[in-house]
Amino acid sequence: MRASCRVSPRTIEAGAAVVRIANRSGRPASFSVAGRLKTVAAGRAVRLAVSVRPGRVAYSCKVAGRRVGSGFLRVRAAPQPLVEHRIGVRGVSGFGEFYDRDTGATFVPRGSNYVRLAPQRNASGSLQVYHSTFNVGQYDSDRVEATLSRMAADGYNVVRVFLSEICVDACLGNPTTGSLRTAYLANVTDFLRRAKRHGIFVILTNEWLPPNTTYTNELSSARTDWFAGINLLILSPQGVAAEQKLWSDFIHELLRQEAPTDTILAYELWNEAVLASDEAPFTLTGSQVTAANGSTYNMSNASDRKRMIDDGFVFLIDRVRQTIQQVDPTALVTMGFFHDTEPNPARRGDSRLVRTRAVIERSTADFVDIHPYPDDELTFPQFMQNYGIDGPTAKPIIIGEFGGSKRSFESAAQAASSLSSWQHQSCAYGIDGWLLWTWDTDEQPDLWNALSGGGVIEQALAPKTRPDPCA
Repeated sequence: MRASCRVSPRTIEAGAAVVRIANRSGRPASFSVAGRLKTVAAGRAVRLAVSVRPGRVAYSCKVAGRRVGSGFLRVRAAPQPLVEHRIGVRGVSGFGEFYDRDTGATFVPRGSNYVRLAPQRNASGSLQVYHSTFNVGQYDSDRVEATLSRMAADGYNVVRVFLSEICVDACLGNPTTGSLRTAYLANVTDFLRRAKRHGIFVILTNEWLPPNTTYTNELSSARTDWFAGINLLILSPQGVAAEQKLWSDFIHELLRQEAPTDTILAYELWNEAVLASDEAPFTLTGSQVTAANGSTYNMSNASDRKRMIDDGFVFLIDRVRQTIQQVDPTALVTMGFFHDTEPNPARRGDSRLVRTRAVIERSTADFVDIHPYPDDELTFPQFMQNYGIDGPTAKPIIIGEFGGSKRSFESAAQAASSLSSWQHQSCAYGIDGWLLWTWDTDEQPDLWNALSGGGVIEQALAPKTRPDPCA
């Protein structure tokens, strides 16, 4: 019978490996791999230790001195061990707080939103001004470096940044491949590396889905007679599945690029999660609609409509967080919100639907991000009532956006005074962190930013000059 040689598996991981060699012939045989040779007596089995690098390595088999097989083994890089996120969440006397896993000390997020805006071509072919911080060809690493260095010198420890999906030629999604744009993720990775060097933690904030990609393709089988617009993304099973796939792919790519994920404070699923009252299913009076969680709601019933909103946000958070933690087990996950219209009348004529109390009390979100502004329509206590916050809660709450417009404040100094007071008022409600809108977004000339007026807001809120924001 003609001698033969079989190798299984044909792909191995880089590093130290042990190859088992079984000679089932009636004659002496030898096997060589990666330059090492082992002779095996007839009917015997032995082991050969080798060390291999990623790529390909040659192997060959000989029986009685005659070559009976040869080829190459594929050697893949060994997976990098997951790095534990530095900042975690814990309960203390029934209330939530952030803490440093390395030191055990309480961690208080204080920082700013870093935002770049620019016109970009969207899926319809028109130009839209939107977040461009990491867009390929527009990412400014020198400005990022200068910003993070100055933040760190002031004692700030968190920066919140936005991912952009809307454009088709430079954003997160790549319509050509149908997946994510690796060059965009390379810019995110560069930002994370720089932030880590400066001891600053990062909140990565998202909105929508990348157009013309596998993520939006997930929506093709959704019931568009039941769900439309943003409601389709948040309430339909396909919308939730698309979010799960997007975040899983995003984190896998960060890990592949060896990004320092330990400096990520949180993945934020939506900047400001809302539903729309003027789109299905809320326009389907008289209909019974089954949402992603499998529950059916009567759209003629006011309490059912509110329950659908609460359940929809909670279900989305729970499912996507579960997916994220399968890839990145110690990651924190959050979602952002502006305020509800009840019980204090607010946002009159606004069709956007927001409810947060159920998210705070029932969801698995590690913390919740709210956005009350001092030049808006409500007092701080009224804002808290509309958010459903009566005081310190079982999970941390941060104010991920607060700022001042030039319409409401005559000077940066006046805005700085109001923002400091706003921050101080929030302490009575157990707010755990504060992020200014924004650091230096001169693309929004109607708003004061941290560097306006020679940096008066920067200094008023800086931990270095004001160590206790509640004092």
